[in-house]
Amino acid sequence: MGELNDGRRVAVGLPRIDQLSCQRFLQQCSRALAIPDAILTEYTFRSPIMHNVHLQQPPLAQYECAIGYEFPWGHILERRVNQYVVWDFCLSQLLMHYLRAGKRLEDCQKQVFSALERTFDCTTRDLFALVGLSKAWQLCPSSSVGMFSQVAHFTAEQAAREWVVSELMAALPDIIASAQRIVAKTE
Repeated sequence: MGELNDGRRVAVGLPRIDQLSCQRFLQQCSRALAIPDAILTEYTFRSPIMHNVHLQQPPLAQYECAIGYEFPWGHILERRVNQYVVWDFCLSQLLMHYLRAGKRLEDCQKQVFSALERTFDCTTRDLFALVGLSKAWQLCPSSSVGMFSQVAHFTAEQAAREWVVSELMAALPDIIASAQRIVAKTE
């Protein structure tokens, strides 16, 4: 582990831009986000007429006033729902790799979340478990645009951010590489 300017730990070996992105995430310096090409491509496949992609609720609803954090692999879309903060991890480069191989968002989501389940004990597929979440966070299957989501109770938000930077970011390159290898075998 390395340290950020303020002494917090960050996964070592990340490209400099990832460290800067991690610092922005820790300091809650979110920015406006646009719909990635990979998500537009996915929804174009779902809609036989190209112009309808903008009429469907997802992804438009999630990106209408979207804020979050950009990374070389994609972005973290941030939203607040009552007493929770929800981060959708959108691995747009990995999704584009899957789309080029003839796979879909759901295929990519399954591979990534399975890898997360093997790596971390803070995962759940039971969305009802999130309702009573207090002073904690969980990783869960994602929305209609991300690979997975992290839901954190507002009392655990800073600890959840620090966990993302110190633990999740260290594992994410291997999880992405594993998902890429799996899709490469099916091409």
